[in-house]
Amino acid sequence: MSVVTQAQPTEAGKKVEVLEFFWYNCPHCFAFEPYLADWAKKNADKIVLKRIPVSFRESFVPQQKLYFALEAMGRLDLHRVVFDA
Repeated sequence: MSVVTQAQPTEAGKKVEVLEFFWYNCPHCFAFEPYLADWAKKNADKIVLKRIPVSFRESFVPQQKLYFALEAMGRLDLHRVVFDA
């Protein structure tokens, strides 16, 4: 186990920044999403959750762009809807 000796700068202020890397077609990400969303909501006073869509292959890019479009439109409320679709 390694310990980070110097905190990295974030935009989260005094909150802990939590990064989630995901892909909409990943069955593990799909199964994990409701638990992560609930945990993040319960701990909103302590953490900032940042989701990062991955693009390991060119076929992942449209879904990656979809996430960024939802984010730009302020419609991340549809994030779970996309997973369910």
